[in-house]
Amino acid sequence: MPRFFLIKIIILVGLVFALTLSPARADLTFQFDYSHDTRNFFVNHPQAKVLLEKAAQFYGVLIQDNLDAIVPNDATPSDFWVIGASDPTDPANFQSDFSLYNPTMPANTLLVFAGGTNNLASGTLGYTSMFGLAGGEGPISGWTDTFETRGQTGALAAPGIQTDLGPSGGTISFNENINWFFANNPDTDVVPAGQYDFYSYALEEIGRILGAGIANPWFNLNINDVCIGPAAKLANAGVFPAFSGNRWAANAMSTVFGTKTVQAPLFNFRPVTGVRKLVTTLDLAVLADMGWQIANPVPLTGNVSVTAVAGKAVTFFVSPDGNGPFTYQWQLSVGGGAFTNLAEGNSNSGTATAKLTIPTTDRSTLGTGDRFRCIISSAAGNVTSGIALLSVQVPPKVTVEPDGFTAIPGQTVTLSANLDALGTKPYNFQWRKGGTMLPNETKPTLTLKKLTLNDENRYSVTVYNAGGVTTSLEAELFVTSTPYVNVSPSNITVAAGKPATFTVAAIGSAPLTYQWQSSIDGGGTFANLTEGGGITGTKTSRLLVTTSKGSTDDNGNVYRCWVINAAGYELSENGILTVVLPPSITPAATNLTAFPGDSANLTVNATGGGTLSYQWQRSPNGTAWTNLTDGNGISGSATSLLSLSTPTTTYFRCVATNSVGSTTTGKILLTVNYHPGGIYFGTFAGAKGAGKFAALVQVSQVAVLFGFDTTHKNAFTFADFSLADDGTFSISDGGGSAVTGTFTPSTAKVVSSVTGTVNGRVTSSPLKGTHKTDAGKYSVNAGYYSGSYSGSASGTIQAIIASDGSLILYSVSNDPNDEGDGGTATLAATGNFSVSTVKGVKMNGTFDFVNNTITGTYKTPQKTTGTFSLSLEIGP
Repeated sequence: MPRFFLIKIIILVGLVFALTLSPARADLTFQFDYSHDTRNFFVNHPQAKVLLEKAAQFYGVLIQDNLDAIVPNDATPSDFWVIGASDPTDPANFQSDFSLYNPTMPANTLLVFAGGTNNLASGTLGYTSMFGLAGGEGPISGWTDTFETRGQTGALAAPGIQTDLGPSGGTISFNENINWFFANNPDTDVVPAGQYDFYSYALEEIGRILGAGIANPWFNLNINDVCIGPAAKLANAGVFPAFSGNRWAANAMSTVFGTKTVQAPLFNFRPVTGVRKLVTTLDLAVLADMGWQIANPVPLTGNVSVTAVAGKAVTFFVSPDGNGPFTYQWQLSVGGGAFTNLAEGNSNSGTATAKLTIPTTDRSTLGTGDRFRCIISSAAGNVTSGIALLSVQVPPKVTVEPDGFTAIPGQTVTLSANLDALGTKPYNFQWRKGGTMLPNETKPTLTLKKLTLNDENRYSVTVYNAGGVTTSLEAELFVTSTPYVNVSPSNITVAAGKPATFTVAAIGSAPLTYQWQSSIDGGGTFANLTEGGGITGTKTSRLLVTTSKGSTDDNGNVYRCWVINAAGYELSENGILTVVLPPSITPAATNLTAFPGDSANLTVNATGGGTLSYQWQRSPNGTAWTNLTDGNGISGSATSLLSLSTPTTTYFRCVATNSVGSTTTGKILLTVNYHPGGIYFGTFAGAKGAGKFAALVQVSQVAVLFGFDTTHKNAFTFADFSLADDGTFSISDGGGSAVTGTFTPSTAKVVSSVTGTVNGRVTSSPLKGTHKTDAGKYSVNAGYYSGSYSGSASGTIQAIIASDGSLILYSVSNDPNDEGDGGTATLAATGNFSVSTVKGVKMNGTFDFVNNTITGTYKTPQKTTGTFSLSLEIGP
């Protein structure tokens, strides 16, 4: 027949400080040092050594803390530490203490000196103390935290509110005069009557090395002799257990770890003969509440409800009886649904082992209502554990600390602390005065009536619930009968001509009187103030000083006030008056013009007291304004000089501000006139004449324009004239020829045409031309050419060539009566061209594309001939 197995299951619920689980932690190691056992207690009783180390091992495998190593750095001699230890031979004699300088402490290790003594009172089984620590620290090194807390952040708090500890070890002394029983097997050996079980006492004293009954976190859990630890409450059937100072109450009972056996908890520290006392669930629970990351066992008798603290991990164990090996599969039911297998990941750990660890979320009840169980299998079969129903409790958190007060005798004050809304209700409160609990002060607020001088102290409140405990910062209460100035005059800055009001507030026995003083030498000497000269309220709590308009004469004056009653007097702190001239801007803003591609700079000249700040604004219509920021072609938007790399037509203004006011420039209109630069060809025609013309306008707005009149057989030319910013021009040669016109932009934001009027022989003939493309085949050759001709006649010749090959020539002989000649042509691909002028001259020429020159010949109607040549004068 197959042999079935019986599985005994115990679920152990651990409260572990972690949201994201670390890799498996190493056991806590107790490193025993017997070198100071000069009375040879452990030499004479070798089994005592075995039992002491077995007791330490019991705790070591349960504790899951990561204690940092302490490794002194010889390169930083200012960072050092010293252990102060009791001599186990004479532990109660402080003069026998010894020190260790700068020892190295491995991670997860406690150093324990152990030995025997005969210097203890009769009936005292032994003496245990934790190490005293001292040391030094270099600048900004954090070394002190390293050896005082070993990475346990809760140990950084003030002693009265510590929630964790990071010890380095201590000393355990055993009274050699005690009738000890040294069990060979403490799991089975019965303690004889009249003897003290050494193993039981070893477990107690290792607990003290961990801080039980002697460390600050133990005492911080004690509120009116009630242990307020949530793990202890869980282990005590949901009721906060009773303390008796540094130990459990005499009537406290609990179950032995891993069993259903009930006994007095080990940490009631009341050893008796003939009895073996072991570690109970309540003992382990209080260690967890003190900050040790340790499993808090809850034996399973059927299904159990498990309470966890938000932000701490929960660990479940099962312990099967029977023949192994065993396999494990943990399962989860979310909110009462079907059970599904758990897998590693998402911070779950140990899903296929005897120990399952899961996280909880800080400040959240997420996970409440989840159920856990484990299926355990072996070759003989399988069995399913009971179910653990999880409830997550959120500890209290103080969000607004109690405020301090200064009050007078007989006054009533109320202190309170605000808590966040996430903590599990109900809350329990305990107010403290100077660290001592105030009887019956267990409400959210503390009201102190009819104050006396004895009420002056520091007050704090400890708040606890099912999820944990927290203590507020201390609020200081001062009680005084003499005047106490609780509001001194503030420093005030005003604009010249504006009033300044200084105020003082004080408490103290009534009546209170006031006397204001001022200093005009920066606080060197003071004189009492009287009413008048722009000053009122000199004997009240409010002083009004009216400054002079446009003047800073009162700048830097210092004011203070004496507050007086029958019991005494007090002087306020100083208030300084700063008088600042408001900002002003000169001269008035002027409008500006610019061209596309140009940059534009706008400048403001502001004056005023103190530091001036600037903010440039713009508006499309001069009414709705928006602040400018640097970027996208704008720089200096918060300075007195605004630079625009790509300006557009719009309105601008600047706001200048100092500490007392602001002023704004008038509207500045920036007009962007589109640049007329380029080559234009066109015609003119009127009732009395017609012809053609060409113009070349440079970026500098300097232009050349010439043309010819086919009706009157003459020509005209104008060189080096300038266009106005709006593209208009009016030119005359002084001999009767004149041209007026405008270069007009198109929607493409380039000047596309020129219009105007030609006067002279061609009376009031309208002129119109278009902008030749800048990107034609001959764009590198386009420009204004000048030269001369010779032969049967001689004179000067000019030409404008556009990028599309259009060409216009103008010539005039050296004869002062010559009215000029002209004609047009188009360049052939070879550079050849032929022109017939309005006077009948035939001109044949060739354009040199490489050298940008023109050469050719001409023949007049009279059959005379000659040559001409031109070269580029103004390029593209």
